Amino acid sequence: MTMKKIIYILLAFLTYFSVKVSAQCDYFYTVTVSTSAYQTDAGYHQVYVFVDDLTGVIVVVNSTGVFTPTFSGLYRIYAVNYLDPNPPVLSAGNLWTNVESYSLSNCMDILGPYTGTAVSICEEICELDDIVVSTSGYHIGGSYQQTYVLVNTSGTILETNTSGTFAGYSIGVYYVYAVNTEETDVLNEMTNLGPWADVSAMMAAYCMDIIGPRAFNLIEAVTPTFNLLGPYCQGDTPGVLPGSSTNSPPITGNWSPATISTASAGTTTYTFTPNAGQCATTTTMAIVINNNITPTFNLGGTYCEGAVIPALPTSSTNIPTITGTWSPAINNMVSTEYIFTPNAGQCATTTTLTITIENVIIPVFTQLGPYCEGETPNILPSSSNNIPAITGTWLPAVISTGLSGTITYTFTPDGGQCGVTTTMDIVVNPMPDVPTANLIQPTCIANTGSITVTHPTGINYEYSLDGITWQSSVVFNGLNSGTYTVYVHNNSVDPTCVSEDNFVINTIPGLPPLPTATMVQPTCASTTGNITINSPLGANFEYSINGVTWQSSTTFTGLSSGTYTIYVRDNATDPTCVSDDDFVINPIPALPDNPTVTIIQPTCAVPTGSITVISPTGAGMKYSLNGTIWQSSVTFTNLVSGNYIIYVRDNLVDPSCVSNDSYVINTVPSAPSNPIANLTHPTCIILTGSIEITNPLGLNIEYSLDGLTWQSSPLFENLSIGNHTVFVRDNAVDPTCVSNSNFAINNIPDSPTAIISDSHDVTISGNCDGDATVLASGGDGNYTYLWDDSSAQATQTATGLCSGNYTVIVTDGNGCTTSVSITINEPNALV
Repeated sequence: MTMKKIIYILLAFLTYFSVKVSAQCDYFYTVTVSTSAYQTDAGYHQVYVFVDDLTGVIVVVNSTGVFTPTFSGLYRIYAVNYLDPNPPVLSAGNLWTNVESYSLSNCMDILGPYTGTAVSICEEICELDDIVVSTSGYHIGGSYQQTYVLVNTSGTILETNTSGTFAGYSIGVYYVYAVNTEETDVLNEMTNLGPWADVSAMMAAYCMDIIGPRAFNLIEAVTPTFNLLGPYCQGDTPGVLPGSSTNSPPITGNWSPATISTASAGTTTYTFTPNAGQCATTTTMAIVINNNITPTFNLGGTYCEGAVIPALPTSSTNIPTITGTWSPAINNMVSTEYIFTPNAGQCATTTTLTITIENVIIPVFTQLGPYCEGETPNILPSSSNNIPAITGTWLPAVISTGLSGTITYTFTPDGGQCGVTTTMDIVVNPMPDVPTANLIQPTCIANTGSITVTHPTGINYEYSLDGITWQSSVVFNGLNSGTYTVYVHNNSVDPTCVSEDNFVINTIPGLPPLPTATMVQPTCASTTGNITINSPLGANFEYSINGVTWQSSTTFTGLSSGTYTIYVRDNATDPTCVSDDDFVINPIPALPDNPTVTIIQPTCAVPTGSITVISPTGAGMKYSLNGTIWQSSVTFTNLVSGNYIIYVRDNLVDPSCVSNDSYVINTVPSAPSNPIANLTHPTCIILTGSIEITNPLGLNIEYSLDGLTWQSSPLFENLSIGNHTVFVRDNAVDPTCVSNSNFAINNIPDSPTAIISDSHDVTISGNCDGDATVLASGGDGNYTYLWDDSSAQATQTATGLCSGNYTVIVTDGNGCTTSVSITINEPNALV
């Protein structure tokens, strides 16, 4: 197919950078760099150079380091110090490579590029605006169609149209391309809104032109903010609506309505519209105009003469509250009217309240007590004996008999009664202390116990086991097992105040329970075992491993393998009562076998290897690569080349018993070199071509044409016109390691064309003096001629021709032929 010639018209607003979508923008609209002069010798100058990264052309040279390019794209920035006051290469439009070459032989230093790589700069527009681009058709012949394509930073086509206007997109970075084509496949691919790379990849195979991208950064529109005005009282003089917002920088604009009105109460919404040219939204402010209200209070009522009257509140119960002051000062002796005056700046009027003062009454009660310490007391009465009764509360609220002594209880009348507080003193006599005693418990020798009171003791104290029979002796002997209550009273204070406590006489002690224990068996990490008693346990128990030496600790450590007898006794009961049992410490467990494995080495198809343990295996086996993470799987995958140690342990036996062995993962094999070939192209005689690989060659080398069938022969014949890819692999190394090269089989050459450019008929009938000249064109221009006259002339002009029909065959240097015929006439014979 003859490719169409494409004419590119590069327009002012679109610059051809690349048909690929850039990743992200490093800067939006403006980029600023700075550095102190790094060459400070006398006479040196410092400038910043802004270079187009794709063309290498200098765009701007300045001394500020601030660049705002006209178009989005990829740029590099350098700082240059030079001694020459006007280097001839340091100017816009020059190639940066000339500057670098110049610096090698002149007093010029270069710092950069900034960030080390090219920076991407996008154009910045407001999210409220449309993305708009335009260009005249840069290829308008035939049925070409120009389409604009919007692409996101992920490389996905978002929208296509022929207008160049894209509306309704949110903040972010977008890329616009202009595509001219008449190819249906390309137009369909763009309409599918798939990956942009699928479109750009079609350039090599289709008649299409791409300009772009032009990058846009849609920035978020600012919402203007203002300090809220108001609220105002009805009829107040209001503030002035501000002409600019509190944002930084401020947003300027106009309000509707333009001024605040306080003529009537209510809430009015004022709308702010930003001036044109600012990326900002409209906003509103609700301003409240309040009615003048009357303050209200939860106050007033009646108080008793001399009572504490709460301070009058400076804020009303209205919502919102009204603040202010009262007059006159509070008087708790006579009834008074008080006036509330609101503070300035509030929408409120004055108001009044009256407080009434009444005479007081002393409450009278029946005396309570005395009580014994700890005795349940009476309930304090909630109303007095007065008529009418005074109700109220006591402090403390209930009578406490917890401690002996005299406690004063204060009665406070309830509100609304003119009763004064009064008191009642209540006596609580002391209880004797709770008795304490020494107990002698039964033993295997003495079968009864005794209780001896140790406190309280003294000449006035008596004791009882049943609360009926009392004795001055502190000792109670011959007691069988059981619980006994010991009572005590003091005859000199109050014999009705009795204290008591319970004491237990135990049963005759028996043998302690047989010992049970937890054993820690020896491991490869710890080669001795432990025995720890689980029961019986307690502060009074002692244990022995030989029946001679006793200890309070429940643990016996450092034990080699063997059978041990553990003895136990209870010192608090009877240390002669001993129980025992036997426990076994096992031998140290054996190490597992060293691991054996199978190894899968890396290939070009799978560039990592794996190691699989084949022995030892089992339910309790665990494996680790290089002694880090343990796993039950026998396989370790995705291993890069290197040395590895496989560790193995049996968790069911002893996870501290570990064996290991070392293994090697090879490097990924190398692919063979890309194929080199001799090509034979089609001619007018032989219509197909051939490719013969000249390198690499070898016994184990195989070849494939266009990734299909593999063969050992390096020759591919009878090839059609077009591009072919030859793949090569080495079966002896790794058949997945494949290299390739592309080769093109040319078109069949065009045949020449020919016309008879001049001819002359026979002059006299019967003569052979005619001639004819052929004119050839096309082909390769190297022509040979063969006429079919009797002498088979091989020149461009055939002479000595008799009358008749002749054909000449024209052949060019490619062997391509054409032919043309001519008739040589003779004049009519004379009559």
